[in-house]
Amino acid sequence: MIKKHLYIYTLFLGIFAILYHPVFIEHKAYLYDENNLIENIQAGVLIFNSILFLLAAFKKRDDRLLMLFFSWLMFSFFLREVDVEKFNLPAIIIFLGGHGIGRNSMLAIGFLTIIFFYFKKPKEYNQLFKKYAFTFEGLLIAQAAVWLFISDFCEKSHALAYHQYYEELFELYGYLLLFFAALSALKREKNI
Repeated sequence: MIKKHLYIYTLFLGIFAILYHPVFIEHKAYLYDENNLIENIQAGVLIFNSILFLLAAFKKRDDRLLMLFFSWLMFSFFLREVDVEKFNLPAIIIFLGGHGIGRNSMLAIGFLTIIFFYFKKPKEYNQLFKKYAFTFEGLLIAQAAVWLFISDFCEKSHALAYHQYYEELFELYGYLLLFFAALSALKREKNI
């Protein structure tokens, strides 16, 4: 497990190294500005994560509800990252994906449905969540949460030089960790 983490964090260092010169030397803010390169990569990773978790949910395992939860969570993150209002899309897509009542209602219905099924077997799911938290996937998800928390801190720290860059980079790290968790979930054949 440590070896897998080493590969992931080596990838993170590689991303930082690739972006170092254009961001810090050439001051190319377009790389990390809103709706630009890093944020578009994040959106792609998130929709891919959502699909991977959804595919994992279709496997006959005991953690299907958890996989559905993460799939829906990734989809909600995707909608947060993408401004669908800026695209030439049908009105229903803009209503459901844009910032507003349509998107919020759709996401709430999805999460409430998952919560409904959770409360049908809360004891079983609590045991499952406790076991899942200490799996490789669970540890990746916990690390992703830490990176996303740090990202949020950077977004609000305007005194920090390049705070927007660090916000977007650390969000990308979190979403990539979630990608590796989703990939691991999809590859896993057995119950937790």
